[in-house]
Amino acid sequence: MDAKTAALLWAKRADDRLPPASTTKVMSAILALESGKLEDSLVVSRTASETQAVKLYLQTGDSVQLEDLTRAMLLKSANDASVVVAEGLGGSVKRFSALMNRRAFQLGARNTHFVNPNGLPAQGHYSTARDLALIMRHALSVPGFRELAGTYRSTVTAWHQKKRRTIHLRNSNRLLQGYRVPVIGKTGYTRAAKRCFVGAAGDDGHEIIVALLGSTDLWGDARRLIDFGLAAVAAGAPEMLLAGNQPLTAQPVPRVQAAAARVPAAAARGAPAESAAVPSRVQPTPPEAPARNVVANVPRAPGAPEAAIEGAPLEDAAPADDQAGYSLVLMPADNSRAAAERLRHFVGRRGHRAVVETTGAADSRFYRVRVVGLPSREEALRAGDLLRAEHLSPAIVPPG
Repeated sequence: MDAKTAALLWAKRADDRLPPASTTKVMSAILALESGKLEDSLVVSRTASETQAVKLYLQTGDSVQLEDLTRAMLLKSANDASVVVAEGLGGSVKRFSALMNRRAFQLGARNTHFVNPNGLPAQGHYSTARDLALIMRHALSVPGFRELAGTYRSTVTAWHQKKRRTIHLRNSNRLLQGYRVPVIGKTGYTRAAKRCFVGAAGDDGHEIIVALLGSTDLWGDARRLIDFGLAAVAAGAPEMLLAGNQPLTAQPVPRVQAAAARVPAAAARGAPAESAAVPSRVQPTPPEAPARNVVANVPRAPGAPEAAIEGAPLEDAAPADDQAGYSLVLMPADNSRAAAERLRHFVGRRGHRAVVETTGAADSRFYRVRVVGLPSREEALRAGDLLRAEHLSPAIVPPG
Protein backbone atom coordinates (compact mmCIF):
# COMPACT_ATOMS: atom_id res chain seq x y z
CA MET A 1 0.00 0.00 0.00
CA ASP A 2 1.19 3.50 -0.82
CA ALA A 3 1.40 5.09 2.64
CA LYS A 4 0.59 8.53 1.25
CA THR A 5 -2.48 7.71 -0.83
CA ALA A 6 -3.61 4.32 0.61
CA ALA A 7 -3.69 2.97 -2.96
CA LEU A 8 -2.89 -0.73 -3.24
CA LEU A 9 0.14 -1.53 -5.36
CA TRP A 10 -0.13 -5.31 -5.22
CA ALA A 11 -2.34 -7.71 -3.28
CA LYS A 12 -3.23 -11.34 -2.89
CA ARG A 13 -6.41 -12.33 -1.03
CA ALA A 14 -6.30 -8.91 0.63
CA ASP A 15 -9.78 -9.23 2.14
CA ASP A 16 -9.58 -12.77 3.52
CA ARG A 17 -10.45 -12.79 7.23
CA LEU A 18 -7.52 -14.45 8.96
CA PRO A 19 -6.04 -14.60 12.46
CA PRO A 20 -3.65 -11.63 12.77
CA ALA A 21 -1.66 -12.89 15.78
CA SER A 22 0.37 -10.14 17.45
CA THR A 23 -0.06 -7.64 14.63
CA THR A 24 -3.20 -6.98 16.71
CA LYS A 25 -0.98 -5.01 19.08
CA VAL A 26 -0.64 -2.17 16.57
CA MET A 27 -4.25 -1.24 17.35
CA SER A 28 -3.67 -1.65 21.09
CA ALA A 29 -0.66 0.65 20.81
CA ILE A 30 -2.70 3.23 18.89
CA LEU A 31 -5.28 3.42 21.68
CA ALA A 32 -2.55 3.64 24.31
CA LEU A 33 -0.71 6.44 22.50
CA GLU A 34 -3.92 8.34 21.77
CA SER A 35 -5.12 8.09 25.38
CA GLY A 36 -2.90 10.92 26.62
CA LYS A 37 -2.06 8.84 29.68
CA LEU A 38 1.42 7.57 28.83
CA GLU A 39 2.85 8.73 32.16
CA ASP A 40 0.14 6.95 34.16
CA SER A 41 1.13 3.80 36.05
CA LEU A 42 -1.11 0.77 35.64
CA VAL A 43 -1.35 -2.10 38.10
CA VAL A 44 -0.96 -5.69 36.96
CA SER A 45 -3.94 -7.93 37.74
CA ARG A 46 -3.81 -11.66 38.32
CA THR A 47 -5.48 -12.16 34.94
CA ALA A 48 -2.73 -10.18 33.25
CA SER A 49 0.07 -11.97 35.12
CA GLU A 50 -1.33 -15.35 34.11
CA THR A 51 -1.49 -14.48 30.39
CA GLN A 52 0.42 -16.99 28.32
CA ALA A 53 3.79 -16.20 26.74
CA VAL A 54 5.32 -14.33 25.02
CA LYS A 55 5.32 -11.97 28.00
CA LEU A 56 7.31 -9.86 30.45
CA TYR A 57 6.45 -12.19 33.35
CA LEU A 58 4.87 -9.34 35.24
CA GLN A 59 3.72 -10.19 38.75
CA THR A 60 0.34 -9.50 40.24
CA GLY A 61 0.52 -6.09 41.90
CA ASP A 62 3.37 -4.76 39.73
CA SER A 63 3.06 -1.15 38.66
CA VAL A 64 4.26 -0.16 35.17
CA GLN A 65 3.94 3.08 33.22
CA LEU A 66 1.67 2.98 30.19
CA GLU A 67 4.49 4.16 27.92
CA ASP A 68 6.66 1.24 29.04
CA LEU A 69 3.80 -1.18 28.51
CA THR A 70 3.28 0.15 24.99
CA ARG A 71 6.99 -0.21 24.30
CA ALA A 72 6.86 -3.81 25.54
CA MET A 73 3.92 -4.57 23.23
CA LEU A 74 5.69 -3.25 20.14
CA LEU A 75 9.22 -4.53 20.80
CA LYS A 76 8.85 -7.80 22.71
CA SER A 77 5.23 -8.45 21.74
CA ALA A 78 4.40 -8.93 25.42
CA ASN A 79 0.95 -10.43 25.84
CA ASP A 80 0.71 -9.69 29.55
CA ALA A 81 1.57 -6.03 28.94
CA SER A 82 -1.30 -5.88 26.43
CA VAL A 83 -3.78 -7.15 29.02
CA VAL A 84 -2.54 -4.59 31.56
CA VAL A 85 -3.13 -1.85 28.97
CA ALA A 86 -6.59 -3.21 28.13
CA GLU A 87 -7.69 -3.41 31.75
CA GLY A 88 -6.13 -0.07 32.65
CA LEU A 89 -7.64 1.91 29.77
CA GLY A 90 -10.85 0.01 29.09
CA GLY A 91 -11.70 -1.46 32.47
CA SER A 92 -11.65 -4.98 31.04
CA VAL A 93 -10.38 -6.89 28.04
CA LYS A 94 -13.91 -7.05 26.64
CA ARG A 95 -14.54 -3.32 26.86
CA PHE A 96 -11.09 -2.48 25.50
CA SER A 97 -11.70 -4.82 22.56
CA ALA A 98 -14.89 -2.89 21.84
CA LEU A 99 -12.82 0.30 21.76
CA MET A 100 -10.38 -1.38 19.38
CA ASN A 101 -13.19 -2.42 17.05
CA ARG A 102 -14.74 1.04 17.05
CA ARG A 103 -11.38 2.66 16.25
CA ALA A 104 -10.67 0.11 13.50
CA PHE A 105 -14.05 0.85 11.91
CA GLN A 106 -13.29 4.58 12.00
CA LEU A 107 -10.02 3.91 10.16
CA GLY A 108 -11.80 2.00 7.38
CA ALA A 109 -10.92 -1.49 8.64
CA ARG A 110 -14.38 -2.95 8.07
CA ASN A 111 -13.37 -6.64 7.96
CA THR A 112 -11.67 -6.68 11.34
CA HIS A 113 -12.96 -7.87 14.71
CA PHE A 114 -10.85 -8.02 17.86
CA VAL A 115 -11.75 -9.94 21.02
CA ASN A 116 -8.46 -9.39 22.86
CA PRO A 117 -5.61 -6.83 22.80
CA ASN A 118 -2.77 -9.20 21.94
CA GLY A 119 -3.83 -11.54 19.14
CA LEU A 120 -3.78 -14.79 21.08
CA PRO A 121 -6.02 -17.36 19.36
CA ALA A 122 -9.70 -16.70 20.01
CA GLN A 123 -12.93 -17.37 18.16
CA GLY A 124 -14.10 -14.29 16.28
CA HIS A 125 -10.70 -12.58 16.35
CA TYR A 126 -9.71 -11.78 12.78
CA SER A 127 -8.47 -9.13 10.40
CA THR A 128 -7.34 -8.84 6.79
CA ALA A 129 -4.14 -7.76 5.09
CA ARG A 130 -5.88 -4.68 3.69
CA ASP A 131 -7.28 -3.70 7.11
CA LEU A 132 -3.94 -4.17 8.84
CA ALA A 133 -2.31 -1.92 6.26
CA LEU A 134 -4.94 0.75 6.92
CA ILE A 135 -4.43 0.46 10.67
CA MET A 136 -0.65 0.72 10.26
CA ARG A 137 -1.09 3.73 7.97
CA HIS A 138 -2.86 5.56 10.78
CA ALA A 139 -0.36 4.38 13.38
CA LEU A 140 2.43 6.05 11.43
CA SER A 141 0.75 9.42 12.06
CA VAL A 142 0.25 8.88 15.80
CA PRO A 143 2.86 10.78 17.85
CA GLY A 144 5.32 8.38 19.43
CA PHE A 145 4.52 5.32 17.35
CA ARG A 146 7.41 5.61 14.91
CA GLU A 147 9.87 6.21 17.75
CA LEU A 148 8.69 3.20 19.76
CA ALA A 149 8.37 0.82 16.80
CA GLY A 150 11.77 1.95 15.52
CA THR A 151 13.59 1.17 18.77
CA TYR A 152 15.82 -1.90 18.63
CA ARG A 153 16.74 -2.28 22.32
CA SER A 154 15.15 -0.76 25.40
CA THR A 155 14.09 -1.46 28.97
CA VAL A 156 10.90 -1.49 31.00
CA THR A 157 10.73 -0.65 34.70
CA ALA A 158 8.30 -2.52 36.94
CA TRP A 159 7.72 -1.54 40.56
CA HIS A 160 6.50 -3.94 43.24
CA GLN A 161 6.22 -2.87 46.87
CA LYS A 162 8.82 -0.12 46.29
CA LYS A 163 11.21 -2.58 44.67
CA ARG A 164 12.33 -1.77 41.17
CA ARG A 165 12.85 -4.39 38.49
CA THR A 166 14.34 -3.65 35.07
CA ILE A 167 13.25 -5.80 32.13
CA HIS A 168 15.32 -5.73 28.95
CA LEU A 169 13.65 -5.69 25.54
CA ARG A 170 14.83 -6.43 22.02
CA ASN A 171 12.75 -5.77 18.94
CA SER A 172 11.54 -8.92 17.16
CA ASN A 173 11.47 -7.11 13.81
CA ARG A 174 14.46 -8.47 11.83
CA LEU A 175 14.15 -5.81 9.15
CA LEU A 176 14.68 -2.92 11.55
CA GLN A 177 18.44 -3.31 11.15
CA GLY A 178 20.66 -4.88 8.52
CA TYR A 179 18.31 -4.28 5.59
CA ARG A 180 18.88 -1.74 2.82
CA VAL A 181 16.20 0.53 4.34
CA PRO A 182 14.88 0.58 7.93
CA VAL A 183 11.50 -1.11 8.28
CA ILE A 184 9.36 -0.38 11.32
CA GLY A 185 6.52 -2.73 12.09
CA LYS A 186 5.03 -5.48 14.19
CA THR A 187 5.53 -9.22 13.93
CA GLY A 188 3.12 -11.96 14.93
CA TYR A 189 3.01 -15.72 15.22
CA THR A 190 0.66 -18.42 16.43
CA ARG A 191 0.30 -21.94 15.13
CA ALA A 192 -3.04 -21.05 13.57
CA ALA A 193 -1.96 -17.67 12.14
CA LYS A 194 1.53 -18.74 11.03
CA ARG A 195 3.96 -15.86 10.45
CA CYS A 196 2.50 -12.37 10.23
CA PHE A 197 3.91 -8.89 9.77
CA VAL A 198 2.71 -5.37 9.16
CA GLY A 199 5.24 -2.62 8.64
CA ALA A 200 6.36 0.45 6.76
CA ALA A 201 9.48 1.27 4.76
CA GLY A 202 10.61 4.50 3.15
CA ASP A 203 13.18 5.42 0.52
CA ASP A 204 13.85 8.62 -1.45
CA GLY A 205 10.79 10.36 -0.05
CA HIS A 206 8.42 7.46 -0.77
CA GLU A 207 6.88 5.20 1.88
CA ILE A 208 4.98 1.96 1.51
CA ILE A 209 3.18 -0.36 3.91
CA VAL A 210 3.32 -4.14 3.71
CA ALA A 211 0.96 -6.54 5.47
CA LEU A 212 1.46 -10.30 5.51
CA LEU A 213 -0.78 -12.94 7.08
CA GLY A 214 -0.18 -16.68 7.09
CA SER A 215 3.33 -16.57 5.64
CA THR A 216 5.73 -19.51 5.70
CA ASP A 217 8.67 -17.37 4.51
CA LEU A 218 8.02 -14.16 6.41
CA TRP A 219 11.22 -12.21 5.95
CA GLY A 220 11.72 -13.34 2.36
CA ASP A 221 8.14 -12.38 1.49
CA ALA A 222 8.46 -9.07 3.31
CA ARG A 223 11.69 -8.13 1.53
CA ARG A 224 10.22 -8.98 -1.88
CA LEU A 225 7.10 -6.93 -1.20
CA ILE A 226 9.11 -3.98 0.08
CA ASP A 227 11.46 -4.01 -2.90
CA PHE A 228 8.53 -4.20 -5.29
CA GLY A 229 6.50 -1.55 -3.46
CA LEU A 230 9.29 1.02 -3.20
CA ALA A 231 10.13 0.56 -6.87
CA ALA A 232 6.47 0.89 -7.82
CA VAL A 233 5.79 4.13 -5.92
CA ALA A 234 9.04 5.61 -7.19
CA ALA A 235 7.91 4.84 -10.74
CA GLY A 236 4.29 5.90 -10.25
CA ALA A 237 2.63 2.49 -10.57
CA PRO A 238 -0.91 2.25 -11.99
CA GLU A 239 -3.98 1.48 -9.96
CA MET A 240 -4.53 -2.26 -9.59
CA LEU A 241 -7.57 -4.48 -9.94
CA LEU A 242 -6.82 -7.67 -8.07
CA ALA A 243 -8.32 -11.12 -7.83
CA GLY A 244 -10.67 -11.52 -4.91
CA ASN A 245 -10.88 -7.77 -4.18
CA GLN A 246 -13.38 -5.07 -4.93
CA PRO A 247 -12.28 -2.44 -7.47
CA LEU A 248 -10.14 0.16 -5.77
CA THR A 249 -11.55 3.64 -5.31
CA ALA A 250 -8.27 5.54 -5.58
CA GLN A 251 -7.85 7.57 -8.73
CA PRO A 252 -5.44 6.05 -11.26
CA VAL A 253 -1.97 7.53 -11.38
CA PRO A 254 0.07 8.10 -14.53
CA ARG A 255 0.86 4.97 -16.46
CA VAL A 256 4.36 3.60 -16.05
CA GLN A 257 5.08 0.88 -18.53
CA ALA A 258 7.67 -1.09 -16.57
CA ALA A 259 5.85 -1.00 -13.25
CA ALA A 260 2.74 -2.44 -14.85
CA ALA A 261 4.85 -5.10 -16.51
CA ARG A 262 6.20 -6.32 -13.20
CA VAL A 263 2.86 -6.74 -11.38
CA PRO A 264 2.73 -10.38 -10.26
CA ALA A 265 -0.58 -12.16 -10.71
CA ALA A 266 -2.19 -15.56 -10.95
CA ALA A 267 -2.93 -15.42 -14.62
CA ALA A 268 -2.91 -18.92 -16.04
CA ARG A 269 -6.11 -20.42 -17.31
CA GLY A 270 -7.97 -21.96 -14.41
CA ALA A 271 -5.29 -21.00 -11.88
CA PRO A 272 -6.85 -19.83 -8.59
CA ALA A 273 -5.96 -16.42 -7.23
CA GLU A 274 -4.16 -18.10 -4.34
CA SER A 275 -1.44 -19.26 -6.70
CA ALA A 276 -0.15 -15.72 -7.20
CA ALA A 277 3.48 -15.54 -6.19
CA VAL A 278 4.94 -12.82 -4.03
CA PRO A 279 6.65 -10.40 -6.41
CA SER A 280 10.26 -11.15 -7.15
CA ARG A 281 12.89 -8.69 -6.04
CA VAL A 282 13.04 -6.31 -8.98
CA GLN A 283 13.51 -2.67 -9.83
CA PRO A 284 11.26 -1.20 -12.53
CA THR A 285 12.83 -0.95 -15.94
CA PRO A 286 13.72 2.70 -16.65
CA PRO A 287 11.05 4.44 -18.75
CA GLU A 288 13.43 4.77 -21.67
CA ALA A 289 13.84 0.98 -21.95
CA PRO A 290 12.20 -0.07 -25.22
CA ALA A 291 9.18 -2.32 -25.13
CA ARG A 292 8.70 -4.73 -28.04
CA ASN A 293 5.28 -6.08 -28.96
CA VAL A 294 5.22 -9.72 -29.93
CA VAL A 295 2.95 -12.59 -30.86
CA ALA A 296 -0.12 -10.47 -31.39
CA ASN A 297 -2.44 -12.96 -33.03
CA VAL A 298 -0.71 -16.31 -33.32
CA PRO A 299 -3.35 -19.00 -32.72
CA ARG A 300 -2.22 -22.20 -31.09
CA ALA A 301 -3.64 -25.34 -32.61
CA PRO A 302 -5.01 -27.88 -30.13
CA GLY A 303 -2.18 -30.05 -28.91
CA ALA A 304 0.48 -27.89 -30.54
CA PRO A 305 3.77 -28.01 -28.65
CA GLU A 306 5.00 -24.91 -26.87
CA ALA A 307 7.98 -24.77 -29.21
CA ALA A 308 5.60 -23.90 -32.04
CA ILE A 309 4.54 -20.80 -30.14
CA GLU A 310 8.11 -19.90 -29.25
CA GLY A 311 8.88 -19.85 -32.93
CA ALA A 312 5.86 -17.75 -33.86
CA PRO A 313 6.50 -14.59 -35.85
CA LEU A 314 6.51 -11.19 -34.18
CA GLU A 315 3.68 -8.78 -34.94
CA ASP A 316 2.51 -5.35 -33.81
CA ALA A 317 0.52 -5.44 -30.57
CA ALA A 318 -2.43 -3.18 -31.30
CA PRO A 319 -3.59 -0.39 -33.56
CA ALA A 320 -2.88 3.12 -32.36
CA ASP A 321 -6.53 3.80 -31.54
CA ASP A 322 -6.59 0.87 -29.10
CA GLN A 323 -3.42 2.08 -27.40
CA ALA A 324 -5.04 5.47 -26.80
CA GLY A 325 -7.69 4.12 -24.43
CA TYR A 326 -7.64 2.22 -21.14
CA SER A 327 -6.18 -1.26 -21.04
CA LEU A 328 -5.77 -4.15 -18.64
CA VAL A 329 -2.45 -5.86 -18.04
CA LEU A 330 -2.20 -9.53 -17.05
CA MET A 331 0.90 -11.52 -16.19
CA PRO A 332 1.11 -15.22 -17.11
CA ALA A 333 1.57 -17.83 -14.40
CA ASP A 334 5.16 -18.31 -15.49
CA ASN A 335 7.32 -15.85 -17.38
CA SER A 336 7.27 -17.54 -20.78
CA ARG A 337 5.96 -16.59 -24.16
CA ALA A 338 4.03 -19.84 -24.40
CA ALA A 339 2.18 -19.16 -21.15
CA ALA A 340 1.45 -15.60 -22.22
CA GLU A 341 0.00 -16.78 -25.53
CA ARG A 342 -2.22 -19.33 -23.79
CA LEU A 343 -3.47 -16.58 -21.52
CA ARG A 344 -4.14 -14.30 -24.50
CA HIS A 345 -6.15 -17.05 -26.18
CA PHE A 346 -8.15 -17.69 -22.99
CA VAL A 347 -8.96 -13.98 -22.59
CA GLY A 348 -9.87 -13.73 -26.26
CA ARG A 349 -12.41 -16.53 -25.94
CA ARG A 350 -14.09 -14.41 -23.20
CA GLY A 351 -14.78 -11.72 -25.79
CA HIS A 352 -11.83 -9.41 -25.10
CA ARG A 353 -9.27 -8.15 -27.60
CA ALA A 354 -5.87 -9.07 -26.21
CA VAL A 355 -2.26 -9.00 -27.34
CA VAL A 356 1.01 -10.37 -26.00
CA GLU A 357 3.88 -7.99 -25.31
CA THR A 358 7.41 -8.20 -24.02
CA THR A 359 9.40 -5.62 -22.14
CA GLY A 360 12.87 -5.37 -20.67
CA ALA A 361 16.34 -6.22 -21.89
CA ALA A 362 17.22 -9.50 -23.57
CA ASP A 363 18.60 -10.98 -20.35
CA SER A 364 15.62 -9.91 -18.21
CA ARG A 365 12.60 -10.10 -20.50
CA PHE A 366 9.07 -10.11 -19.14
CA TYR A 367 5.95 -11.29 -20.95
CA ARG A 368 2.51 -9.86 -20.39
CA VAL A 369 -0.94 -9.82 -21.96
CA ARG A 370 -2.69 -6.53 -22.61
CA VAL A 371 -6.47 -6.28 -23.04
CA VAL A 372 -7.12 -3.38 -25.42
CA GLY A 373 -10.07 -1.50 -26.89
CA LEU A 374 -11.45 -0.14 -23.58
CA PRO A 375 -12.55 3.45 -24.23
CA SER A 376 -13.26 4.49 -20.61
CA ARG A 377 -12.34 3.66 -17.03
CA GLU A 378 -15.86 2.31 -16.48
CA GLU A 379 -15.39 -0.15 -19.34
CA ALA A 380 -12.02 -1.15 -17.90
CA LEU A 381 -13.60 -1.73 -14.47
CA ARG A 382 -16.34 -3.89 -15.96
CA ALA A 383 -13.85 -5.92 -17.97
CA GLY A 384 -11.70 -6.30 -14.86
CA ASP A 385 -14.68 -7.63 -12.89
CA LEU A 386 -15.37 -10.25 -15.57
CA LEU A 387 -11.75 -11.39 -15.65
CA ARG A 388 -11.52 -11.54 -11.87
CA ALA A 389 -14.54 -13.84 -11.95
CA GLU A 390 -12.28 -16.14 -13.99
CA HIS A 391 -9.65 -16.06 -11.22
CA LEU A 392 -7.40 -13.65 -13.10
CA SER A 393 -5.70 -10.56 -11.71
CA PRO A 394 -5.84 -7.64 -14.16
CA ALA A 395 -4.18 -4.30 -13.54
CA ILE A 396 -5.94 -1.30 -15.02
CA VAL A 397 -3.66 1.07 -16.94
CA PRO A 398 -4.98 4.52 -17.86
CA PRO A 399 -4.10 6.07 -21.24
CA GLY A 400 -1.00 8.19 -21.49
